[in-house]
Amino acid sequence: MAKALVPIIVLIFVGVFLNKIQFVSKDTIAGMKSIASNVFLPVVIFNALATASFSRDTIFIFCITMFVLVAGFGIGFGIKKFYKKEYSDYIPYVTVTFEGGMFGYALAEVLVGMENLYHIATIDLAGAVFSFTIWITMIERLAGKSESKGQEKSLIKSMLTTPTLIAAVTGLICGVSGLGTLLVNSKAGGVYDGLVDMLSTPLTPVILISLGYGMNISKENIKDAALIIIQRAVVIGVSFLAAFLIFGRFITFTRELTLSMILYFTLPPSFLLSVYVKGEKSQDVISCVLSLYIIITLAVFCVLLAIN
Repeated sequence: MAKALVPIIVLIFVGVFLNKIQFVSKDTIAGMKSIASNVFLPVVIFNALATASFSRDTIFIFCITMFVLVAGFGIGFGIKKFYKKEYSDYIPYVTVTFEGGMFGYALAEVLVGMENLYHIATIDLAGAVFSFTIWITMIERLAGKSESKGQEKSLIKSMLTTPTLIAAVTGLICGVSGLGTLLVNSKAGGVYDGLVDMLSTPLTPVILISLGYGMNISKENIKDAALIIIQRAVVIGVSFLAAFLIFGRFITFTRELTLSMILYFTLPPSFLLSVYVKGEKSQDVISCVLSLYIIITLAVFCVLLAIN
């Protein structure tokens, strides 16, 4: 357990330290994130799905995730009136979405291994569809960034050309059709495996250092953030239980799938949220929520690592 956990903690603290001494600028970290999300992560997602074995379970796993997202989103709108006006509009958006790409994949690789990464990629497929359609369209409107017709067209184009979404769709097609397996077993398979190894290896350290750099926990916002986190956990828990009762009977839960699913549904909300939040108080609270959630996810990860 220590062998897997210590490097993760060290890398996060490296990010915290780099921020503290300002040795690396925010622009540099932003560039690192961009490379990770637009190059390394799409390669990992494509490979995980293209080389996976799909079955009827895949459909029902997709249904579980989508059910949790849609139900949680709706409940978020229903309960936002109970929160402070400064950030109440963002409650539905912080209630759902899971940061698979910039956090979950890094932990899942350590937890279940690269060969079983397709489990979290399958679970996150519905998350990608929901996030890059319903969630991002509505939060763009809330942020006032898609008011004109031209801007809406630009938003749709941006969604359809997102590298991670393209990687997920093409990887799924290759996996279902068997093209991915043919590629791996062909003469070019060795070259393909070498490229994947080279491009996927930097993903985890780059993500963890970036996360550490961006952590921001302020005492004055902990109470507000804690209430949001508790509310999110309850909503996700109830929604998942309902989804499991409906679709769970049709799924064969292996150890790796179970661990991946538990990890996924305890991940922080999408880090994209911080891009769209306006207002100093709202930004501080949401930043605190994301930072505290990273710690909570790591605690859950430690438990899963211990029992694995």
